[in-house]
Amino acid sequence: MESPKKKRRRTLARKVDDEMEKIIYKVMTNEGLEQTIARAVIKGLIALIRRYFFLAAGGILLLLILQSILISLSLKFILGFN
Repeated sequence: MESPKKKRRRTLARKVDDEMEKIIYKVMTNEGLEQTIARAVIKGLIALIRRYFFLAAGGILLLLILQSILISLSLKFILGFN
């Protein structure tokens, strides 16, 4: 009979072989590559949305501040408060 250590080695070797076959299958079918590209594209889009959202919000705030300054100056000159 075989010792338990040899059986463990064989089953471990089989597990490694099975995992390698799965990895090779994914590489050959580009399954893993498609998932990686999809994740990268989604992360990139989210980063762009965040960046331009804050840029747009800052621009709107700047426009509102300038608008309030212009309104106050125009009212000052129209009503004659020097």
